[in-house]
Amino acid sequence: AGTYLVSSPFALSLTRLYLDGEEFDDLGFRALTCCRNLKLLSVSFCESATDLSLGYVKTLPKIEHLHLRKGREFTCEGFRKFFEYSETNGAEKDNEFPSRLKFLNLGECPAVNDVIVDLITTNCTGLQSLCLVWCWSVTEVGLGMIVQRLNDLRLLDIRGLDCIDGSAFLDVPDLYLTNLRYLGAEQCPRIEDSTLQILNLRKKDLIISNYHNYFITFTINNGDATFMERYDNEFHAAVNEQLSRIDGFCCLSDIR
Repeated sequence: AGTYLVSSPFALSLTRLYLDGEEFDDLGFRALTCCRNLKLLSVSFCESATDLSLGYVKTLPKIEHLHLRKGREFTCEGFRKFFEYSETNGAEKDNEFPSRLKFLNLGECPAVNDVIVDLITTNCTGLQSLCLVWCWSVTEVGLGMIVQRLNDLRLLDIRGLDCIDGSAFLDVPDLYLTNLRYLGAEQCPRIEDSTLQILNLRKKDLIISNYHNYFITFTINNGDATFMERYDNEFHAAVNEQLSRIDGFCCLSDIR
């Protein structure tokens, strides 16, 4: 794939590129640097890539939608350099990576921790969709940064984060995440259903998937709330249809 890109007459005209990524190594990522007009890059399997590949991606001048999944060889130091600004003045930072990122999926990249989340939430404040599924090193500290700093966030997928309890959602939506429409909290064993239910009461337009991958629903009668869980085909189809209208829906792990 990399050799084809380098020699392809279409390389400069590409704006979106979706790659399976299996056996796509650093040489393949280096070839991507010829695609100077890419706005969306999605690589499902980054298992053969190292921090060198992160450096190549960072040189793409127009990237705003990025999926780098299953990057098991990426390191914390590599991600730190990836999400840090280079030495530029403030005006230049507005057009520099990573400030232009709006949609980000780093699912199953074990090097993503609270330090990296700190950089992401500081330097990518315009994020509208964020997927950090199975990034086990992210704790409640990192979740708090996401909640308090990413005011434009509409879609948040934190499936499999076993070090968070959801206390960061205490002031949502009164102070934070007023635009959030979906929260995927599947396989987060420390988040109690009651925490998600209270959050849903405070933000009634929020679609929440709980530990068991059921959608939380509720009715209110005479001031009393009754909670239920749904995952029938009809409801599932309605959720997908509604969320698919939101930019960045493709960043989410499978809603099934």
